[in-house]
Amino acid sequence: AQRDPLVEYQREGYDMFMGMLDALKEESIGFLFNVQVEPAPQAAVAPVAAPAGLAALAKEDAEPAVRAKGINDQDDSRPLTYVGPAEDGGVEVKHSDGAGRPKAFGGSRRERREAKRQQSKGGRKILRRG
Repeated sequence: AQRDPLVEYQREGYDMFMGMLDALKEESIGFLFNVQVEPAPQAAVAPVAAPAGLAALAKEDAEPAVRAKGINDQDDSRPLTYVGPAEDGGVEVKHSDGAGRPKAFGGSRRERREAKRQQSKGGRKILRRG
């Protein structure tokens, strides 16, 4: 009995893809187990008098200062824009301040909802076929 060339081609492609995934997993695990983590050097700080409002600053979480080979040392504080599908089938756009947090909008929850409702009423989408 002869084999169907399309089925053989599909099987070969699947085997190659699975081999690539296995190699990717193996390489990723190798990087994770061989990473050399170095703590960031602490800057020398001279003792100073405690400023007013220090208790409020102490409540904020400090980001861990860790360096590892291959991790980008540049400041990634660029503002980001997230675009995705909305519940009504349209497009939803969210902006962040660059630290991964959404921008803080003024007003109460009711005011923000009313502004969003007004924006959606005024911004009806026109579909064009071209």
